[in-house]
Amino acid sequence: MIKRISVIIIVLSVIGIASFLYWRAVPKAEDYRGDNIYEVNTFEYNRGWGYQISKNGKVIIYQPCIPCIEGDKSFPNEILAENTGNLVLSKIKNHENPSLTIEEVNKILMVNEK
Repeated sequence: MIKRISVIIIVLSVIGIASFLYWRAVPKAEDYRGDNIYEVNTFEYNRGWGYQISKNGKVIIYQPCIPCIEGDKSFPNEILAENTGNLVLSKIKNHENPSLTIEEVNKILMVNEK
């Protein structure tokens, strides 16, 4: 009898853990509804500018420095930071990897020099 109760407890525990893990892994409905509100905000940082991207009011990307550039170099002006943030956001909305390549960063920086 004790062995049977132990087996039942183990089986129920495994089912409970599996259910919990499944519940945590499955994307929530709001991820599919299109109700997500994204926002790019700029901020001053280290005598320059950075950007952050928020989804439904929660910061999902905080980028105080120019990506792909060595060191702690911030964007030289607010427009560059905002343009870079908008590029990353467009990648997110297109379900692409939001990482930027050195070529993309150089292109944004060159536009500023013209």
